[in-house]
Amino acid sequence: MSNPARSNSTDRRIDFRTSVSLPAHIKVAGRARIPCRVLNVSASGALIEMSEDIQLPEHFRLDIDGDLFEAMCELRHSEMRRIGVEFTSNRQGALARYGG
Repeated sequence: MSNPARSNSTDRRIDFRTSVSLPAHIKVAGRARIPCRVLNVSASGALIEMSEDIQLPEHFRLDIDGDLFEAMCELRHSEMRRIGVEFTSNRQGALARYGG
């Protein structure tokens, strides 16, 4: 996984993030669903933790279990088992559920 260096002082998030602990799955074409947990979420993206360090493509689908929310995502950064994603679809749905 890529791991671009980024200083905390250059945080470029534009939306308020809400701390959560939501079970979810990552879906990649041709692969089994990958279980994960959403740690924080906003109208534009999320921080996700996986049970193991898994190589992911740049684009994939995130399904948040029980929340009836899914979105296509772009991998923005990764560090060990945690990844930051930007939603590239369903931003209105994310705004309605998680926007601040």
